Amino acid sequence: MRVCRWNVESLLNNAAGGVLLCILAAAAPNAAAASFELRDRLLCPAELLVMLADARKFYRAERGGPRYRGLRNRISAALATLPLICRRYAAAAGRRSGAGSGFIPRIRRLRDLFGSGERTRFLSSVAELAGEAPFDVTYFLLDREGEGDEREAGEVYRRHCQGCHDAPVPGSENPAESLHDMARDLSPEEFFARMLLGVRGTPDIGLSNPLTTLEIGAMQRFLDAAPAPGGHSPERGASPAM
Repeated sequence: MRVCRWNVESLLNNAAGGVLLCILAAAAPNAAAASFELRDRLLCPAELLVMLADARKFYRAERGGPRYRGLRNRISAALATLPLICRRYAAAAGRRSGAGSGFIPRIRRLRDLFGSGERTRFLSSVAELAGEAPFDVTYFLLDREGEGDEREAGEVYRRHCQGCHDAPVPGSENPAESLHDMARDLSPEEFFARMLLGVRGTPDIGLSNPLTTLEIGAMQRFLDAAPAPGGHSPERGASPAM
């Protein structure tokens, strides 16, 4: 019996007008009973990692432009739920909320720093917290079915992802960026974190992540090896995009 199973029928049933399901809303990454504990261990570190990367983009974006607005809204939405998911992380990791380094109060403080425009303090605070809650990619790197899972990952990508991600809408606040570029250019930690969290608040995917961590890992291997749009193979060892 396979450990890593693709539920393509479930993906089809949840699709809305062919909208992609590869960028997924935050939810339990595994369907097993232990998935809630795994989710609690992963979501807070993933959110902090993605927030740090998004904040760096936000402060470089043209003020008032579509990317500026999109990143501002994304960070604000994440900050609204961050205390809850990080409290669960603290409990799952065996840490007491508010004890020692004051992890949870510092998480709450991020909203004030971002709202008041304190760029340097916000970035340094997120970076410090992300360092204290590292994102563990172990769960994404357990190769169960090898090339078989990568082939199925490719089928899911072609049926549900490439329509949007191969042709992002120009000028969008939250563009569907190329998954090929993300898999090639981002660190494994950031890529897996983004795949786990997905686009926040997208109704088309019903706030449910139908892929397990192992399946997300297979998706990354498929994207890393497959030709990018236009028929060009990914360049191995290419420098990450800044």
